[in-house]
Order: sequence, then C-alpha cells, then structure tokens
Amino acid sequence: MASSTPPATSSTCLDLSHNRLATLAPGTLAGLGALERLDLEGNRLGTLPPTTFAPVPALRLLFLQDNELQALPTGIFLPLRHLLVLDLAGNRLWALELPPAPRLDLDISGNPWACECPLLALLRRMSPRLTATRDTLCASPAHRQGQEVAAVSRAGDTGCDPKGDKQRLPDP
Repeated sequence: MASSTPPATSSTCLDLSHNRLATLAPGTLAGLGALERLDLEGNRLGTLPPTTFAPVPALRLLFLQDNELQALPTGIFLPLRHLLVLDLAGNRLWALELPPAPRLDLDISGNPWACECPLLALLRRMSPRLTATRDTLCASPAHRQGQEVAAVSRAGDTGCDPKGDKQRLPDP
C-alpha cells in the first residue's frame, strides 16, 4: 500500500528554532531543494559551513537571529537568488557580504558591527529595506565606536573613496 505522506524532499518550510543547535553539518539541507522557509532562530550556532545554503536555492525566508554567529563564510548567501527576508539580529556579527538583492528585507540589529567601508556601502545599498534598531552600534573603528550603524550608513560621509572599496586616511 502506497503512503499518502509526501517525501521530506518536497517540504517548503523547516523550523529548527530553539533546539540548542551548536553546529550544522555540511549537507544538512541536502535533498531539500524545494525549501522556501528556514527558521534557525534561537540556537547556539557559532558558524556555518560555506555550502550550507547551496542545496536550497529556492529559499525565500531565512531566520538566523539570536544565535552566536561571529562571521559568515564568503559567498554563503550566493546560492539564494530568491531570498526576500534575512534576519541576522542578535548575533555577534561584525561584517557582512551579500549578493545584490534589491528586494531583500534585512535585519542586522544587535550585532557589534565593524563600520568599515564595505559594510557601509552594503548598508546604503540595502536601504530602505534595512532594519537596524537604535541599539545597533558600531564596535569599530575607534572613530565610529558607539555610533548607531543606521545613522552612520545614512550619513554618506564614510571616509571611503568614491569607488567605495578603499578607506581614505583622515587628514592629520
């Protein structure tokens, strides 16, 4: 007798929130190509393998808030061409790299950001779909320490050259 339960590979939503996960093994999401929503909120994830999201290119909603993420591998979000919501609030992130995604709603609240040229350029590109609460402050460099990330990114006076990828040294 055939089972009426669809195979797990057709799942569009996976909720792994609040499970005290400290790691995700490479290939954890393999076989879930139809996945559109992934909730990893409230775990203890400190890092993610570089290919974590490669098996789930249809992902639209990704919730990584309230973990212990300190850094994300270069290009980790590149496979996610349909991503609409990315919540990174309440981690320990200081830098971020995202592929161009004009419709992405991004929450970066509560992280100790390094307000350097690449991050500020990214945040200006993401505005107005960016959420950064008032307690989201620059942890570095020293001349921006304690300033609100959103205010610094909106100010436009970043200390960066017009190409946006090199820092200009302040005048003596």
